Amino acid sequence: MNWFILIGIVIIVLGFSLKLDTMAVLIVAALSTALVAGIHWQEALILLGENFVKNRLVTIFLIPIPMIAMVERFGLRQQAQHLISKLKGLTAPILLYTYVVIREVSLAFPNSSRRARAIYPALDLSHDGSSCARKMR
Repeated sequence: MNWFILIGIVIIVLGFSLKLDTMAVLIVAALSTALVAGIHWQEALILLGENFVKNRLVTIFLIPIPMIAMVERFGLRQQAQHLISKLKGLTAPILLYTYVVIREVSLAFPNSSRRARAIYPALDLSHDGSSCARKMR
């Protein structure tokens, strides 16, 4: 067996341990493995491109990450805290009742119930956390 073909694994381990760019490390590892295996570099690039196009839905979850980072950088959390601090009369029951009303209205529209269902655990956890914080005071 030709052990030089495993050079890609060594490149990946070294690249990740040195905290280099992940995509660059993976592409260099794939191309070096292909070259050692005797595949022409153009064929290896074509193979990488075709497989990326075939499997691009696997990476669809990465799309919101830059948007979340940008919104956080421009102070979404601080704006949300400021908005919530202005609502002094808002209690947990009022918030939960408002959520239920919004959810019931949203159920009248198709395909909107999934989003409404996903919000409730976050509201419930924030309600639990805020009530625990009040009890600690």
